[in-house]
Order: sequence, then structure tokens, then C-alpha cells
Amino acid sequence: QEGYHVVAVVDEREDRRREACARVSGCEGLANCGELWSMAPKLKLDLVVIATPTHLHESMTVGALERGLHVALEKPMAPTLAACDRMIAAARRTGRHIFVFQSLRLEAHCLAARKVVDSGLLGPLFTVRRGFNEYRQRSDWQALQKYGGGMLSNYGSHLMDQLLFLVGYPPLSSMDCHLWSVATQGDADDVVKAWCSTANGVLLDMEINTAAVLPDDAQSSRKERGTWHLCGRYGTAVLQDAGFRVRYYDPKGLPGGQLVDSLAAPDRSYYGDDRI
Repeated sequence: QEGYHVVAVVDEREDRRREACARVSGCEGLANCGELWSMAPKLKLDLVVIATPTHLHESMTVGALERGLHVALEKPMAPTLAACDRMIAAARRTGRHIFVFQSLRLEAHCLAARKVVDSGLLGPLFTVRRGFNEYRQRSDWQALQKYGGGMLSNYGSHLMDQLLFLVGYPPLSSMDCHLWSVATQGDADDVVKAWCSTANGVLLDMEINTAAVLPDDAQSSRKERGTWHLCGRYGTAVLQDAGFRVRYYDPKGLPGGQLVDSLAAPDRSYYGDDRI
């Protein structure tokens, strides 16, 4: 990218170091962080990009910060909240920055969902559902808890970030989460169901199921987009193949029914004339 120059790549595998150096002119291929730290003054580093398994994030990030380097970090930030707090403390202590890579909030369908919400057509939101399902027997490090694997941290860090981005990152009043290991070859979760309630009354509903042989009926045929279902006081938006389908009403345009405070509805009429 313009403004950046890759000067070194670190990988324990020699074939991958050779591959990187062949693609980037003048790039140094290093076998471990120790080599990188020793060469940092010569390389005149400003920033390191850490895209390693999750359990390595804390030690590598703190090591970079303590050497005066900024860090662009693959999500999730770390396996635990305590580790995240230590990394934040190190950034503050050293005056450097950590940039966690949450790229999917910039996907077209996420930005479109935010545009729908910001338009006000749906009115105040009360629930947003975000889902993704497919069938995959994961067998790499992401299938193992000891490396920080699992779909909650892998896909969930993206989907929950999208949900929070959509509603403007309000404080959360409660949270519940259930995890299963079903089709995976390892011991980490591959099915996730999580709910968050925001302080301003929105329920955020996230589901990830990589043990689903058939897709969710509401899921776009472009399965990488998953499902979006937004409900507000005045309307609903659903992601379909062509984009978001939005249906809403003008609250000033409905006749408004009269509440009947009795056990027998007049003329056996159980709804007003405002059904959509």
C-alpha cells in the first residue's frame, strides 16, 4: 500500500519465508520474533502486523510495544479479557497504538445495514439478528482450545463487532452465550448462540453454526454474507440476494385502533385495520 514498505516477514517455516521474500522485493525473511527484535533498529521499523494464532497475540504485541513499535493485530485481540487489559496497559505505558483488524464492519452489507438504521425508516430498533451457517469439519489450529480456536473467537469476533457497530456501541446490560462442539475435529466450539441486551433496550442475537448441513432459509445464497434481520418499531429489514428488503410504515399514516378493555371483542374483531 502507498505509504507502507514491507521490510521483513517472520515465519518459522522456511518455505513461507521464501514465498514472502519472492513476492516483496527487499524483504528480510526471519524465523522468529527474537530475530526481528534484534534487527529492529537496522530495519527502522514503525509498525508490525501480527497475524498469528490467538494464543501468541499477547506476548508478541507486548514485545513490539516495548520496543516502541505500533501493532496492527489480527482479531480476536486475545483469548481472555485479562490478556486484553494487559495489552492495553502496555500500549498506554509505551505510548504506542494497537489496531485490531475488524475488517468486516466495512463489508458492503454491513454498511448497508447501518445506512438503513441511520435512515430512521425502521424507527427505534428493538432486536437485531446476525447469523451464519454452513457445514465444515475444521481440523486446523482453529479447532483447538489451547491455541485460542473456536468459532466464537474466530467468526464471532466479526459478527458481534458488526452488531455493535450497527447500534453505535452502547453499553451492554446483560449477555448470555452457549457453545457446542459438533462437527469439528478438535475440542473448540463450532456452534455458537449469543444474546446481548444493550442499555438502551436492543436485543442483539448472534448465531454461528458450522455444523449445519442445510442453510438457514433466511440466508442469502451468497453464504459468506450470512443473515441479517433488523426489527424496529416501524419496520423490518432483511438481507436477501439483491440486497436489503425493507418494509416499514409511517406511524402518522395508520388509523390507530381503539383498545377494548373487555373480554369480548366487538364483532369478534381481534385486530384493527392496521395490519401490514
